[in-house]
Amino acid sequence: MSQPIEFGDVLPKTLFDEIGKELFKKGWRLSNKSAKGTRRFWTQHQSDNKIFNKAGDIVKEKIKEVTNKNIKLVKIHCNGQTTGQDGAAHIDFSQDNVWTFVLFTNQFWDVRLGGGFNVLNPDLKKHQYFHYASNWGVLIPSNWAHWGDPPNSHTDELRTSVAFSYATSEQYATIRKIAIEKETPK
Repeated sequence: MSQPIEFGDVLPKTLFDEIGKELFKKGWRLSNKSAKGTRRFWTQHQSDNKIFNKAGDIVKEKIKEVTNKNIKLVKIHCNGQTTGQDGAAHIDFSQDNVWTFVLFTNQFWDVRLGGGFNVLNPDLKKHQYFHYASNWGVLIPSNWAHWGDPPNSHTDELRTSVAFSYATSEQYATIRKIAIEKETPK
């Protein structure tokens, strides 16, 4: 994979709406960091939620079409940012054959409010930017540096996204163990 792949209308509307409702049913915690020494932003736990896992299954089928790999869902990560909560460039997993799909989950979003997704593409040696749009998403290898921009100063809305990470069946146990270690508070 030499380019990020952008997908539109990722989920059926009813499921996308359910994801949005679930994100605002449950409390957000100000405990997420994209890298050590960076500012915190919002997160919540949804890994056990059947609605998020159903969305993960749909995303998995889309990824299998472009990678031709037998993959399994490793991690679901909910992210929220408000103005001033800049993300830092980070990788999710350093291994090959692991992918991250970032789903933009706000029901309505004006592109002029910022909140886009950034990727440092090592194959092309360039920065790539993707505007935030409802029910759109971007697929990248998990070992590519990436970050989310916060909303700009023209809004006080929370900009949300869900990152689904997948590994090949052969690597699943190893990558899942790493994911659990990252999730465990130190």
